Amino acid sequence: MAQTPSPQAASRGEPSYVWRSGQERRLRMIREWVDLHGRILDNGCGLGTYLAAFATYSNERFGLEIEHDRAISALEFSNGIVQGVGEHVPFADNTFDL
Repeated sequence: MAQTPSPQAASRGEPSYVWRSGQERRLRMIREWVDLHGRILDNGCGLGTYLAAFATYSNERFGLEIEHDRAISALEFSNGIVQGVGEHVPFADNTFDL
């Protein structure tokens, strides 16, 4: 039996909702504009959907996520996740290529 999604699922970017609503198109646009073969930081990585998609291109994928449970879920798709906010990125300048 399918699990009933939480009321916040669509607004929070749960993959089952958001991926169907344009993520593939966004990924194509990102691939057109930048080289994904470097060190990547996904700011607001959520559950790691983009980190998983970036695995085809890079072995160096890191995430920044404010919600602890989501950060834990994203770990399997990354080299590391830091819990924090994008307004105060806790990395030195020029740490990432994208």
